Amino acid sequence: MKNNLLITITFLFGILTVKATDVKLIIPKNQETHIPYDQFRLEWSTLDNTNGAITYDLYLGTTPTPVLYKSDLDPSINGPINDHVFIAESVVNINGQPHPTAILFANTALIKNTTYYWKIIAKNEHGDFFPSQTFSFTTIRENTLPTVPTLLSPVNGAQDLITKPTISWSESIDADGDDVSYAISLKEGNGNFKPITIVTDTSYTFSMPLNDDATYYWKIYAIDGYTGERVSSNTASFRIENYQNDTPELGNLLTPANGIKNLGFKIDFKWNAAIDKDNDAVTYDVYADTNNNPQTLIASNISNTNVTHIFNNYGAIYWKVVAKDSYGNTDTSAIYQFSCWENAPNISIDMIEVESGSFMMGQSDHTQIALGQNIDGSILYSDVTDENPAHLISLRDYQISKYEITNTQYVSFLNSIIDDVVVEFSENNTHRRLSFKYKRASLKGIPLCQVFDQTRDLNERKNIPYEPNFDAPIIWNGTSFELDPNYANHPVRWMYYTGVKYFAEWGGNYRLPSEAEWEFAALGGNHSNGYTYSGSNNLDDVAVRGAISTAPVGSLSANELEIYDMSGNVAEICEDIYNVNYYKNSPSNNPICTIPSYFGRVTRGEYYKLVYEAHFRIKKRFRLAYEQYMETSGIRLAKSKDYKVSGRVLDSHGDPLAGVIISGLPTQVITNANGEYNTTITGGWSGNITAYKMGYTSTNQAINLVNLYENSENNDITLALKPTEYNLSIYVTDGIKALSNSTVTIEGIDYITDANGKININNISTGHYNYTASTQGFEGASGTIVVNNNDVSKTITLFKTTLGIDIVDSDASDGVKIYPNPFNKALYVEYNGTATVSVYNVLGKLIKTEKIVHKLNLTINQKGMFYLIIRDKDNRVITKKAISK
Repeated sequence: MKNNLLITITFLFGILTVKATDVKLIIPKNQETHIPYDQFRLEWSTLDNTNGAITYDLYLGTTPTPVLYKSDLDPSINGPINDHVFIAESVVNINGQPHPTAILFANTALIKNTTYYWKIIAKNEHGDFFPSQTFSFTTIRENTLPTVPTLLSPVNGAQDLITKPTISWSESIDADGDDVSYAISLKEGNGNFKPITIVTDTSYTFSMPLNDDATYYWKIYAIDGYTGERVSSNTASFRIENYQNDTPELGNLLTPANGIKNLGFKIDFKWNAAIDKDNDAVTYDVYADTNNNPQTLIASNISNTNVTHIFNNYGAIYWKVVAKDSYGNTDTSAIYQFSCWENAPNISIDMIEVESGSFMMGQSDHTQIALGQNIDGSILYSDVTDENPAHLISLRDYQISKYEITNTQYVSFLNSIIDDVVVEFSENNTHRRLSFKYKRASLKGIPLCQVFDQTRDLNERKNIPYEPNFDAPIIWNGTSFELDPNYANHPVRWMYYTGVKYFAEWGGNYRLPSEAEWEFAALGGNHSNGYTYSGSNNLDDVAVRGAISTAPVGSLSANELEIYDMSGNVAEICEDIYNVNYYKNSPSNNPICTIPSYFGRVTRGEYYKLVYEAHFRIKKRFRLAYEQYMETSGIRLAKSKDYKVSGRVLDSHGDPLAGVIISGLPTQVITNANGEYNTTITGGWSGNITAYKMGYTSTNQAINLVNLYENSENNDITLALKPTEYNLSIYVTDGIKALSNSTVTIEGIDYITDANGKININNISTGHYNYTASTQGFEGASGTIVVNNNDVSKTITLFKTTLGIDIVDSDASDGVKIYPNPFNKALYVEYNGTATVSVYNVLGKLIKTEKIVHKLNLTINQKGMFYLIIRDKDNRVITKKAISK
């Protein structure tokens, strides 16, 4: 029976489509070359045994009609057939499914450089034959590797090279006439060798500058064009001189990370320190604004690798850092993007002005207050010692919200940051009876508020559906947050302290009220009538209480300042940390308790579920407890007054400076024609103010403002012109190494280079300076050096001059002496023995080879730089360099 099922086999070399009755040859591919001759491997597809047991005959020979090599091969042996042949089953992947093959290994040697032909005939026990096609392959020929290349230039241990040096080596000879290419390998210092490139010439000039003041190691691999095998030269080193003042290399920006959103207005910038190879002092300028290439300077000339800045921007903000050394060299970082808040608020919050004033906070009349009667008729008391003692408090002007924040307003916030919100299980908040965990919304792992997850598995809630009076009316539908419409205008509750803080900032630089601000506003501020409850002595006129649910905000009467619901509806979170004894030691002016405590933040005003009138007294204090969360807690916002910050920027003569950038403020400010600057900042701001103008330096420290709660004027800054005298560093080289004792003449004054080829000239003014440079045996050079408000580093390169041939390496310690013979453009070579002298040009091409017996006049009829490779009878190699003009 014939099975015509088509099967597709995918290999590295293509797609193979076969019938189930076909035998396909797989390895080696047809007409493949470079097959090893000392052993070989064959692989073919096998057939299933539905038509009887299958065996295979292998035909192999050097003619197109190969002869039988092995018969009755059975891959299922999975082992040796004899001492020379091994056969095994294998599989290949066919459209994701395994398909069987047979692999035969033979360690029988074939003839080198010979074409072989092979085929397979499958046969079953019924006498059916299934032949394959005939494939050919050619064994590898005898091959001689190229000769080992000799490194010519720079010589091993060469010093003071330029940053883009040229390296060269001798040509490798391949006896078989195969093409030869060269792989260049380089490493810096103790690093690892890395491939640079592969070339066919015998020289290479680095296109990218190497690091100066660094040692490099290099070697060359000659690559055989037939086998790809490589032979390596020895390894040589060279060192790049520290020619110039290097630009500091700025590290990576760390935080805020690129693309991160909804971080809040207070941003901590951090970056990796710059590396300066010259050990110059490095300072940083930080730019950030809404332009994709930010130009607003928020910090200048700082030495730290971090700075904190408070913004008031919504949407994308871009930032970068510029590192500067003392020579004016700069390196600019990548530009990263982030947002304080991705979307601006689309809500309005009614605020009430509260004028500054003083009042008696707390009370000294009671240590406990009767709430009501117990079942047995006894009086139930509440401890109120945390309200003692009454103490005088003075507050500055501020604003407080007229209403408690509603569910509608908070949902707007959640949806504005929705890309970063995660709905997750609440850690400790569980159902009152069945103990399953509720869900909460979190921003970057920080809890915000409890929500109802409409996408939840009912089994997670013991099949309890949405419960209006127990579940949060803010509902997560899987893509956005929505509301139970019956609670749209009710005060938001189920709040975490952190969720309140984030909402307050997003809303537009709002904040939580301090406990003192809350109490003063609840009393009616400077218009207080002294009521027990906020707005009345009749609790039911002003407080939602004893209810199963909250009520819409503003449902009852307001207090003296037209503020609603400061008694009842929901408890309102304050900024203070609760401390039972804080009133005993409270500051008199604008107090906020920051003493860490297990009890969490203060809440005031109490909530709708409570009944006893004593709970709703203005003086009553409560807290969130350690979870910083409460089911009945909500939000009332406060806001500080804006204050003026102003000053002038003057030069060292007392004259005003216009166009000076004032950095460190929430927004960039620039001085006017009179040198004046002014801006307004929301109270409570802290920061450092500095001034920047190109060509000037500040003569005083940064102006530090801490908790700004009043106008801050006369913040004057004095800038002085940068020094008009600078340092000039000159380095004289022949293009490879330093030239000592060279003369550089500037404006008629001679300066002599030191052993490192350097001259340092201090206290030179801005201007253009003509120079000439000279040293014995070299052509002179001249030019102009420009000093422009910065220190300058200048490299001057001189070139040798002779009548004919120059000796670049005249050291005779290696036993070889060479002298120029300029009259006939010859080199006089002296060696105590017999050797061969091979002359190579800079490209590594052999020019000539001559034998030397003690002495030799070697003529060179070409111009350029040449390398002499001297090999003695012991195969010792000595390299010299010469220039022919």
